[in-house]
Amino acid sequence: MSEPENHESAAKTSAEELTPQQRREIAALEAMPDSAIDTSDIPELGPDFFKNAKVGLSGLLLAIGKESAPLFKEPYRSTDHGDLLYDEKGLPK
Repeated sequence: MSEPENHESAAKTSAEELTPQQRREIAALEAMPDSAIDTSDIPELGPDFFKNAKVGLSGLLLAIGKESAPLFKEPYRSTDHGDLLYDEKGLPK
């Protein structure tokens, strides 16, 4: 099994290996206004795409919450999470 890829160090290495021509092309793209970019050949994403989209850890946590919420019974279902985790002085239980 291979080691997980470290994207941060890979990006630094890649940036260091750019040729002067590549650096000029990147600078030109960065300077280009969004209105100058032709996106006509890219299909629009419909509402189903965004309805099912997950964004990293936050999307995963939301999905877990939606799945597990029906399993909770009162009083835990409507209790504030702070009441479960902290005492009256605000310290962890």
